[in-house]
Amino acid sequence: MDEESLASSFLPLARSMASKYHLDREEAESEAIVALVNAAKSYDPARGSFVAYARVCISNSLNALYNDTIKRAGVIPLSRFEERRNWEEELHSKMPPQTDMTELVESMMAMKQFIQSLSPEGKLLLKLKAKGKTQRQIADSMGVSQTTVSRMMRILHQHYHEEH
Repeated sequence: MDEESLASSFLPLARSMASKYHLDREEAESEAIVALVNAAKSYDPARGSFVAYARVCISNSLNALYNDTIKRAGVIPLSRFEERRNWEEELHSKMPPQTDMTELVESMMAMKQFIQSLSPEGKLLLKLKAKGKTQRQIADSMGVSQTTVSRMMRILHQHYHEEH
């Protein structure tokens, strides 16, 4: 099978994978399709199945897009705070110069208290969301519907903003 027909046969896979990311739909689909075409061009049948190779290529590309989007927005996922020892340096580099350290520390302490006050389900939901999981993936992990996850996220958001 030539590169073009190989890539066009797996367009539904690329679109499906792109839909699982909380990104602009067109941008994610475009990124996934480019990754699929590149996978078709560089695929070596001797190294295994095309589907597995394409999935890895598309996933890597979408993850890079997701991380770039987060960096452009200036957002630092909570999981990175937990995993990295140098979070203070990273946080400092994201702050505008006029940021009052007292306010920042108070905000971080409030967030810590809020997270500690959550139920185990709420903590799990935040942890999975911080790891970049989609609502569908979170729902599957927690054994609930995507609608339930959406409702839980809305309630957590409201609860946090009512307290702060």
